[in-house]
Amino acid sequence: MLAQQQIQPSLEGVELKMADSGTSAAEHWQLILERLYSRKAQERSQGEGSPEKFRAVAAAIQDRLGEQTR
Repeated sequence: MLAQQQIQPSLEGVELKMADSGTSAAEHWQLILERLYSRKAQERSQGEGSPEKFRAVAAAIQDRLGEQTR
């Protein structure tokens, strides 16, 4: 949803260009999908909610709890 919100302003510009250039609807949607996938890849690279990050945090918490009980 966030990616869609961020691409929305540029979508209007694409629609105008599409009307001027005679671009087909399929090409238009392909461009939109490419931009959405690009944005999604950027969000993934931030690591929010990644299972690896969760495992690392869970292991650190478990280690801390183990140290406190010793």
